[in-house]
Amino acid sequence: MSTLTDFGKEIRKLRIERGETMLDMSTKVSKSPSFLSAVETGRKPVPQRLVDDIARAYCLPVNVAAHLRDLAAKSVSAFKITPQREEDQALVAAFARKFDSLDDQQRESILRILLKD
Repeated sequence: MSTLTDFGKEIRKLRIERGETMLDMSTKVSKSPSFLSAVETGRKPVPQRLVDDIARAYCLPVNVAAHLRDLAAKSVSAFKITPQREEDQALVAAFARKFDSLDDQQRESILRILLKD
C-alpha cells in the first residue's frame, strides 16, 4: 500500500468531507482516478493546474487553496534516489527508515561526512 503525501491527505479529506469518491473528484477536475491516486501517493508530481482545478471545482476559500498550493510546492522538493548497486540500495533504505528518528547531533555528523571532500 502506498503512503499518502500531505497534499494527498488534504485532497482525500476534501473528498471524504463531501462524501465523494476519487472517481467523483476525477470527473470534476477532468483527470483519471489513476492519475489522482499517483499524485496523492507522490508517484507523480502535483501539477499547479490540478491545484487550481480542485480549488475551482470545490469553490475553496482563498486560504484553503493557498494551503493546497503550499503542500503541492513542498512535494516538489522531495528526493527520489535510485541506487544501482544492491549495497547502495540497502544504505539508502536504512537511512530513509531512520531519518525521522535522528537527533540534531546525528544529522550534523552525517552531513559533515557527506560534505567532506
